[in-house]
Amino acid sequence: MEATLKLSKSIPAPVLLLHCVGGLAMAAVIVATYLAPNPDVKGFRVPEAARIVVFHVPCHWVALVGFVAAVFFGARYLQTRDLAFDNKSAAAAEIGLLFVTLGTLTGAVFGGQQWDGSWFYFDLREPKLFSILILMLIYAALFALRSSFDDPDLRARFSAVYTIFGLIATPYLMYVLPRSMSPMHPPDLSAYEPYRVCLNLALILYTWLFVWLWSLRTRAGQWRMEHYGPVVIEEYPGATL
Repeated sequence: MEATLKLSKSIPAPVLLLHCVGGLAMAAVIVATYLAPNPDVKGFRVPEAARIVVFHVPCHWVALVGFVAAVFFGARYLQTRDLAFDNKSAAAAEIGLLFVTLGTLTGAVFGGQQWDGSWFYFDLREPKLFSILILMLIYAALFALRSSFDDPDLRARFSAVYTIFGLIATPYLMYVLPRSMSPMHPPDLSAYEPYRVCLNLALILYTWLFVWLWSLRTRAGQWRMEHYGPVVIEEYPGATL
């Protein structure tokens, strides 16, 4: 109970107010997106499905922010050997993986309505879906790698290096390969015009959402390290395996 109180008191009231405003603003953006006029353009089976861009694009944007932040804090760990930076790096990578998954799911919903009239489209022969699945597996493997180490310093060191190589692959898998090979997005971009303002606001608000989730996850990880310490294997004299 005491730890919970200490954790709550460390959050300033203005920050809590800012989070409340951010939550209300996100709700307003959702309502505004729903009320925006449907685009009347060719190339869409269901023109109003274009409104999903307000959720789909910001999810991938937050994923990219998370992966970049994971590399930044991983590099800071390599410089300082401070496990607090490893905690921050892992938190950013976790949120990045979460949002790249959400972005993929929203894209699959859009693709289903756009291409075959179904509610969900996930064909791995489609380059965009295949490349994003590879990216998700890369970062899922990061957490499998982290769980394989008992030494916290060794875990942090390998994770930091891994995130650097992961970030090298991220722009290619998220943007270059899909746009060079995939026709999933209709060429008539005017379909997204009614949602431009909502999209710009959503990009800002989703960035705030990342910062908020990352701060919660980081604080939880820090609390765990302070109260339980890093998990290590201790050797006892005379012990046998």
